[in-house]
Amino acid sequence: MITEICIKNLRSIKDSGTISLRPIMILLGANSSGKSTFLRSFPLFTQSVDKKLRGPIAWFDTSYVDYGDFKTAKNRFAEDEEGITFCYRITNTAFSTRRVHFLQNIERVDDNEFKDAELSFTLQGDNNGTYINYIHIKLEHVDYIFSMNDRKDDVKCIINGQILDIQEKFRFNFNTAFAILPILVTNAEGDHTAVSAIGTRLISIFKKHCNKKLQNTQRLINILNCKSIEKEDFLKHLKYGDDIKSFQKSIRNWTINTSEFNLIYNYFLLLKSNSIIERLNNELANFYHTCDYIAPMRAEAGRFYRIQGLQVQSVDPSGSNLLEFIASLTHREKISYDDFIKDILGVTVDVPMESGMKSLRIKNSNGHFNIADVGYGYSQVLPVITKLWHTAYMTSNQKDYFFRYKFRESVKTTILMEQPELHLHPAMQAKIADTLIKTIDETREADQCAILVVETHSQALINRIGRRIREGKLGVDDVNILLFQKDDNMQNSIIKQISYTNEGQLRDWPYGFFDPLD
Repeated sequence: MITEICIKNLRSIKDSGTISLRPIMILLGANSSGKSTFLRSFPLFTQSVDKKLRGPIAWFDTSYVDYGDFKTAKNRFAEDEEGITFCYRITNTAFSTRRVHFLQNIERVDDNEFKDAELSFTLQGDNNGTYINYIHIKLEHVDYIFSMNDRKDDVKCIINGQILDIQEKFRFNFNTAFAILPILVTNAEGDHTAVSAIGTRLISIFKKHCNKKLQNTQRLINILNCKSIEKEDFLKHLKYGDDIKSFQKSIRNWTINTSEFNLIYNYFLLLKSNSIIERLNNELANFYHTCDYIAPMRAEAGRFYRIQGLQVQSVDPSGSNLLEFIASLTHREKISYDDFIKDILGVTVDVPMESGMKSLRIKNSNGHFNIADVGYGYSQVLPVITKLWHTAYMTSNQKDYFFRYKFRESVKTTILMEQPELHLHPAMQAKIADTLIKTIDETREADQCAILVVETHSQALINRIGRRIREGKLGVDDVNILLFQKDDNMQNSIIKQISYTNEGQLRDWPYGFFDPLD
């Protein structure tokens, strides 16, 4: 689970500092202060992890966000040699078995190493596109740094502060699918050649310490079957973890300072590296794959829609497929949707057939009305509230969705919204705050609390959240407000994290924040 994030040199964000991810994230600031840059970094990776790419990033996608390319995305005041860096704190990652490993059991690492992991990687650009030239992984007992100056260079491996001086040369495989980080390969083509080369090297070292009559290579491979990567644990495993007596006798006097042991240990850590990278890749990909985005300008409602008969599983960022999505709901889903919408807006939504066409109709106590006749605000707020309902419903009914879709459409648990309050009366803007809280409550009950990131200018929304905290309906720790401001030179964004008190008051709120300058 990703709990913290930091961004460096992405557009106006020179250094965001460490941002704690909370259930409700509110982004505030003047226009062009960096709010959208921060928020859109999430769908930037969402549009990247599901594609087969020649690098880590798809900088633009017609359905999501457009950063241009590496040059336009990089902070204009950064040094030439600097890249764009993303940093994460990741806790309790799950072991990934998606890839068939050369040494599947040997590569696996103790889960305790991932209770509190730190990851950072840097994007660099050249004429061939974007690539990663630096990866830093910090686990409980090991610190990996993989770096290079140019995409064609060999990777320099630094483990626990020591540059590895080994015969094998590795490069990054930049071709990614459902992944961001590259894995280590040798100069030969192939996904697992780095692991194969390291395994072969270790077996050749082990043979020197074994009886020459030993021909069973599998027994030598089993010497490496140690999940712990802590140095002393690995030495104990070598001495006592296998039944090859000749090997144990040969190394009985080894200590953690023995040069040959340290060579083996470094190879052992390298052997684990691709599995570790894949595990972190899996965490990143799953996180970004479950992000959903709502653009600031939603599609204008039409009076009638031609029937396409599509089975729509989610509302797109512009809300243009809202009618098809509602029409695709099962009877059970529609009942839940109506209850959710009615609780928030006091209306229900239907999609009746009229003269061979369908229309979106709003129903209240006074009757049914075509959405084109009830004001622009409904067309803007319905995609937002519908997406929030869908997150809450899918999270609470994951078992049903597993059998129905076989996870072709993952449960979206991180929702990113730009200006959901557009064209809404302040009273309705406050209702959006209540919808955020309702979504958090329902997803938390399902043990998969959502993260809702909202870029807004709405004072009514901010005040309603404070009121709900004062009423005890929302916890202080459930909300993180990010205040974006430009530095004195109006070049880079400064991000300040502020919070509410138990009385619903904002701490360190800048005086006159919502007031005009003159």
